[in-house]
Parts: sequence; structure tokens; C-alpha cells
Amino acid sequence: MVAIFNDVFTGTAATGGFLGAGIAFAFNRGVNRGLFSNEAGQGSAPIVHASARAHEPVSEGLVALLEPFIDTIIICSLTGLTLLASGVWSEKVDNRFQQADMIVIDGYIVTIGLLMFAFSTSISWSYYGGRAITYLFGIKYFDEWRERFSK
Repeated sequence: MVAIFNDVFTGTAATGGFLGAGIAFAFNRGVNRGLFSNEAGQGSAPIVHASARAHEPVSEGLVALLEPFIDTIIICSLTGLTLLASGVWSEKVDNRFQQADMIVIDGYIVTIGLLMFAFSTSISWSYYGGRAITYLFGIKYFDEWRERFSK
């Protein structure tokens, strides 16, 4: 009991606490990045891959394997390298569009990208909802749901 209280406020205990908290924070950030960078992390990608019309299931499985790699490793790495190469890493990235000479064009690019992302997300989650209703309640309820919401 005395050893516990003697060692609580030592440098070793503080170092271990900071090291453990740092590793836990890095692990949490990595899991969040992997979960939200693509559909595979959320568990909804198999819905789409199961509905693909491939001659060989192995080929669709390879596409499913490449999706998180391309999205997480390649796209995220290129984004980070672009920020480092452009020199804006020391500034806030949000302010970069305000500081550009062609602020009108940058605003349109961001707006069009956001609209395309929102539209494609609405379509995909509508499909996921339809598949979930079919799985839970059968095709009869899916047909009723489709007729009700297609009007």
C-alpha cells in the first residue's frame, strides 16, 4: 500500500500516463480516420458489393479490397502531400480559399463538390434503406415502401 502512494507522483508514473494517453489518442484518431474515410469502415460497402453483377465473385472481392486502400492510403496521402507542398500547412486550411486570388472560382468549386457529394450520398443511403427493408420485412414491404415514396 505504501509503495503505491510512493510511486504515484514520480516521473516514471507521469511518463507512463502521458505515453498511454498519447497512444490511446493516436489509436482513436486512426480508427476514426479508417471508419469515416470510406464506406468499408461503416459496414455499408458489402450491401453494394453484394448487388454487383460480376462474372466471378473473386473479382468483386478484389474491388472491395482495393476501395479502402485507394481511398485511405492514396487519396489521404496525396491530400497531405498537397497541403505540405503548397506551404499552407502553417496556415489554416479553411482560410486558404479566402486568400486566393480567384475567390469566386474557388467558391464555385467547393459548392459544386459539396452538391455532388450530398446528391450521391442521398442516392446511396436510399438504396441501403431499401435493401435493409427488404432484408428485415421481405420484398412485399419493400414494394409498398417504394410505391409510397416514389410519388
